[in-house]
Amino acid sequence: FSTSKFCLASKKTQMCSTLAWSDKAGLKAKGTLRKTSLSLLKPWLPEDIILSGSVSGRYDIKQNAGKPVGTINVTFPDSNFSFKNADGEVQILAYKNAELNATINNRTIIAKAKMKIVNRGQLSADATIKLSPKNGRHTINGKAQFDVPNINWAQRYIPRSRGLRGKLSGKISFTGLLTN
Repeated sequence: FSTSKFCLASKKTQMCSTLAWSDKAGLKAKGTLRKTSLSLLKPWLPEDIILSGSVSGRYDIKQNAGKPVGTINVTFPDSNFSFKNADGEVQILAYKNAELNATINNRTIIAKAKMKIVNRGQLSADATIKLSPKNGRHTINGKAQFDVPNINWAQRYIPRSRGLRGKLSGKISFTGLLTN
């Protein structure tokens, strides 16, 4: 079967896709997502995290010799997220230029993400996720780096400090199991 472009839309979002499937070629799907609210992720996030804004993107997935391959690219228009700190205070961080790009090759997903946190700095991360077909022990291996060119905004969080100056940057490597 195959479909020409079909869309699901509401006042706030739109998703359009083309789909095709055949015994010989398998599945092919290509589409776009526009201005979909990040609040839809609420059931999967810790209760102290609130995402504002929306996500837009595109995907192109197909089967190659029965194995999934393709790309997914999403962007997050300038917005903010909030969380409660250890003292129970709500912290709001504005972001811009956020994006996530992933390449799928059978059971390996390579993801790259980046964002600028307004008046704070920037963050980027790369990760390789390997999906296990046998035991469900999916692994992740990645690295992240951050750059905070001016730390004076952190002064209000450090008791008995005055005139805080400097910059902060770092690289983090991570590896482990992904569980549900």
